[in-house]
Amino acid sequence: MSISWHFNEAGPGDRARESQVEKFFNSDAVANRANAIVREGIQNSLDAAENAQVVRVRISVGAWSAMKRADRLDRYLAGFHDHFDVPTVRNKIVAPPRPDEPFRYLVFEDFGTSGLKGDTAQWWPDEQGVANPFFNYFRAEGISDKTDGSRGRHGVGRLVFMFASRIRSIFGLTRRGDGDELLMGTSVLRNHWLNQKPFLPDGWFGIRSAEDPRLTLPVQSDSGFLAEFKTDFGISRGDQNGLSVVVPWLNDDVTVPEIVKAVLIGYFHPILRRKLTVEVVDETGSLLVIDADTIKTVIDMQPTELAAALKPVLSLAEASLNQSERLMLAPPTAANAPKWSKDCVPEDVREQIHSKLEAGALAALRVPMQCRQKGKPAIDCQFDIFLQRDSSVTDGQIIYIREGIIITDVRPRRTSGIRALVVIDEGPLASFLGDSENPSHTRWEKESVRDKYVYAPAHLDYVVQSVPTILSIISEQQKRPDTSLLLDLFSLPTELETGSKTKQKQHKKKDGGETETEEIDIPVIPRRFIVDKIAHGFAIRSGDPEAQRPLILAIKVAYGVRRGSPFTKYNAADFRLGLGGIECKFRGAQLSDFADNWMRVEVTEDNFEITVTGFDTDNRDLHVDVRIRDTEVADATAL
Repeated sequence: MSISWHFNEAGPGDRARESQVEKFFNSDAVANRANAIVREGIQNSLDAAENAQVVRVRISVGAWSAMKRADRLDRYLAGFHDHFDVPTVRNKIVAPPRPDEPFRYLVFEDFGTSGLKGDTAQWWPDEQGVANPFFNYFRAEGISDKTDGSRGRHGVGRLVFMFASRIRSIFGLTRRGDGDELLMGTSVLRNHWLNQKPFLPDGWFGIRSAEDPRLTLPVQSDSGFLAEFKTDFGISRGDQNGLSVVVPWLNDDVTVPEIVKAVLIGYFHPILRRKLTVEVVDETGSLLVIDADTIKTVIDMQPTELAAALKPVLSLAEASLNQSERLMLAPPTAANAPKWSKDCVPEDVREQIHSKLEAGALAALRVPMQCRQKGKPAIDCQFDIFLQRDSSVTDGQIIYIREGIIITDVRPRRTSGIRALVVIDEGPLASFLGDSENPSHTRWEKESVRDKYVYAPAHLDYVVQSVPTILSIISEQQKRPDTSLLLDLFSLPTELETGSKTKQKQHKKKDGGETETEEIDIPVIPRRFIVDKIAHGFAIRSGDPEAQRPLILAIKVAYGVRRGSPFTKYNAADFRLGLGGIECKFRGAQLSDFADNWMRVEVTEDNFEITVTGFDTDNRDLHVDVRIRDTEVADATAL
């Protein structure tokens, strides 16, 4: 039978569905497609590692000449264009390819992994729950066999590759332990009509099953076809197990520099631990190897701002990996919900931490705690914290790492002048945190684990707020105020704030003589931005002409509440930025990240304006919190 793309006709009882996963990834703090590919792809590869092998990932971006495209592309798109070119499909695809465009593609390969095991003919979840990675990857959506000890949980990683394709399609070539080499493609388009027949959105590349014409099977017997496929797309896989994913018609924003940047920001920790090596190949065939021995050199090759942001983080990570001793903290005293107290940081440990920070040395801490699933006994667990004083990070920098993955959107209280790593390795706590993560693994969500774990919100807070709370306990221990540790509690002028104003203060002489005048210089701090109330919203504009332009603004919005902080009590039912009539406009600035009631905006021009409208200001008070984040790198939310 022929090798081609196959779409099934819809019939009575089939659900008419349009996949919503693309919308989720567009709004779920995944900065761009290149970043999403790196995060999801490498996470899946690390999960599939066999026998604790070092995982090697190879990411290639290639392009075909016009001659090769004309000669070879049709064999891999046979039967596809009939469905893709239907107006109801093509018109809903962002930037569909044109006939005169160059053909770009991406190949993501992993080695030292198990490949996609399982029965290739299975088309429905197993009744007994038997794992089948091949089925989950090609035939399921939102279904995963990954449980405790796995970095991913949600079964949507494959879709990240698909949505990097301008035709919403991928090919997967896998080699397994049994020596089989299999090739299959999958696509998610739209519900559509063709020749007056309704078709489902899902398509598969392969061979129709002789037993069931609705089932597409992978190509495995035609070794000549597989050999040509590997040659055409530059696939390097030989006899090593693993998976090679090909993304045809690659989106233009997926570039080699963005891929390298995402690797450095998202996976520096497992690279330094020699658990991961990443190779990146550009269109010319030039190879860049990122491993524990080369990562410093690769960082030196990056743009100045990115390199400056990465170097101190890499230095801290290296120091943490070379530090075997830990200062032991005490477990929380609460019987159920963990809560920080002075007893958690013994007095002698406080002194040691303070002394190390004062000397500019690394303070390595081990934090014991327990976590418990409902209906099960509590399990002892732990995590490590690595602290170092760094006056250059005015808002502080805390990086959370779960089993090698950087969780970018965690929001602890500020810890000015301190750089820290919070590292959670494999174990019960890592499983708990993994269960709490959103599908893109960017934040920990309390609601996700309330039903499964006892006192889940308290456990999350205990980890998230560990660094600022420990520093607060240490500062309270000292008899003198430590302004570098508690800078976030005060508003202090910085060397960037210029200008002064002279005020005359009068003093009367004790002998009743004439009053003397003393001149006092009071600094006048130029405003770097202004927040104004406008109809049904607010505007953030450039400040005083002499003030330095902020690089990044972090903006939070919430309706007022009777008690407590409006931001901590924000309810998504009230509004969500960019949805339900909430409109955001930017002049001289651009959005770099957002979710629900917050956004991070990169200011690109001195004369800028950000307006947000659509709020119910007639009936409710609107609170806006704007903070400058000059020390961050745009898009580099892991730093």
